[in-house]
Amino acid sequence: MIVTVHLRDDVADELGQDKPSLPETTQLMRALSKQGVQLKPMHPGVADPELRTHFFASTEKTSEAEKLTKLLATLPSVVAAYVKPPDAAP
Repeated sequence: MIVTVHLRDDVADELGQDKPSLPETTQLMRALSKQGVQLKPMHPGVADPELRTHFFASTEKTSEAEKLTKLLATLPSVVAAYVKPPDAAP
């Protein structure tokens, strides 16, 4: 399952740094580590300010994705988080 995450601009800029300066980034990184997941950029290498704030995480089960989504929704660094619906045939 895929969890899609939209982060605040400042947090998206810091994500992946060894020593982030914002407490919200540190809090997000700790929460992700406890869940055993990593956020990956949805659009790596883009300069567009809107696209660079979108990330995703993969989980094995729907229940794990839903739990992660609920956790992320409580963090001030996260603008939105949701479980991506399964792809449907055209």
